[in-house]
Formats: sequence, C-alpha cells, structure tokens
Amino acid sequence: MIDYLSIATMNIETINKVYSLITKTFQRVPTEKGWNNTEKFYKRGITLYFTKNKQKEYIKLIIKYSPHKQYNNNKHNANEFSMKNAQKWIIRTNSSLGITENDFINFYISQIEIGINFKTSSNPDNVLKKLCMYSKFFFKQSPKYSHYYTAPPESKNRNKYYKIKYYWKSMQKIESINKTNYEMGYCPENVLRFEIKIERLNKFKDIKLHKLNDLFANNLNANLKNYILKLHDEVFYFNPKEVITSKLTTTQKKKYHQWQKKNNKKNIDVKKKNREKKN
Repeated sequence: MIDYLSIATMNIETINKVYSLITKTFQRVPTEKGWNNTEKFYKRGITLYFTKNKQKEYIKLIIKYSPHKQYNNNKHNANEFSMKNAQKWIIRTNSSLGITENDFINFYISQIEIGINFKTSSNPDNVLKKLCMYSKFFFKQSPKYSHYYTAPPESKNRNKYYKIKYYWKSMQKIESINKTNYEMGYCPENVLRFEIKIERLNKFKDIKLHKLNDLFANNLNANLKNYILKLHDEVFYFNPKEVITSKLTTTQKKKYHQWQKKNNKKNIDVKKKNREKKN
C-alpha cells in the first residue's frame, strides 16, 4: 500500500542525533540542483538531506525511502506488501537512523506514494491500451516504457502536487540487471499497479495524513484503501470500436474527439518512425 515515503523535521535535537549517527556509515553524495546549503547522504535506498542556516547549524532534516523496498532488501517493490509490514519497516528503518517511535511526533510527511497491486484475468497490455482519462486529464504513455501511463500532465503551473500512475508492474525493469520483476520471480506475469504520488500532502486534506505517527492510526488501512478505490472510480476506460457517439453528451463528445485526435497523432508518429527505420 505505502510504496514511498518522504518525512521531514526541524527538531534540532533529533537532527543532530541522526547526523552524529549516520556520518560514518552513510556515503556523502552530491545534492541536486537547487538544494542550497544542504548535505546529502545515501545508503541502501535511504537518502537524507541536512539543511544548514547561515551560522552553519543544521535546521532541517528530510529522509526519503521506500518501506516496501526496505522490506525486500532494497531490491524491488513488486510483491504483496501489507499495511502491517509497511508500519513495521517504517519503525525499523527509522530506528536504524536513531529515530525512536517517541520521535515520530517531530516528523511530518512531505511526500508519499500509495497504491495497490492487482492481478487481472485480461491481458494487462490490453487493459492499459483502453486507458483514456483520470478525472479530466488524459493518460500519457511513457516514451521510454510502453507499459507505463501517468496523469495529469506535468506542468509548472498546475497539477504539480500529485501524479496518478498506472502500469504493468510485472514488466517493470530493474535497470541494474536489465530484467523485469516477472523474470526475476518477484511477482506473477499479470500484475498491474495503480497508485498516486502526492508531493504536497498539505494540499490533500481528505487523506488525513500529516505527522509520521498518523501512519499508525487504527483505521489507516481502511481509509487508504477507500481513498485509492475512490481515485480509481475516476479512471475512464473505453474501446473506441464500442463507442456509440450518438449517445454521448456534448461534453463527452468533446472529450472523445480530443482523445481521437491525440491517439491519431500518436499512430502517425509511430508509422513515421517505422518508415524511417526501414529507410
């Protein structure tokens, strides 16, 4: 259910405690562009950012990791992963950094990915090809991975707080070994994943997650499942050959023609690339 987690704190005592513990065992690595006055450390799927003020004092700590991958020794996140195991590995991962459960109140959740893996009796590729829209946004197929779709489109001005992902988990490649999750035996061949990556949790009041200890609420599992199912209800699938356009509303016709135009352009681009390869 919980695939990725980013937490942060500005509690000075906690920051200094973690820094003194990890500096000898974690590798210091270059920070990304824009991370001013920040030191970055990495080890086995756990990334830490320590930000300093003008007096060179550490004033903020961000920790990023996948509880699911930690559960699998940082190899993959393709198998079944219960909420109970997610909570167990959040505790265990934080404990390895010197963070106790009593410290959880000092951390807020900055980013999270939640989703579900499910088996389909249909060909997963056929399911993905029938994807049209999430809410009012068209799904976009990845130019690199044909089995990977996202919505809404990335933009500097809108929709920057979340991303819906829908993809064939079994065919996801592990880049370091160039093999898929299915080839490695991490999951069956027909597993799809539907998830949301939330990059600004304060913009999503209905999910009721703020502090790290909110991930241990008694009703969390049911709440997140209901949330994901509600998101999935907003996904629009259709087979163009089965659409009776005369029965569509004006708004539906507009969206249908937009999808046709978008799909036709994609087909033209594919044909053009095939001709160029032959020449």
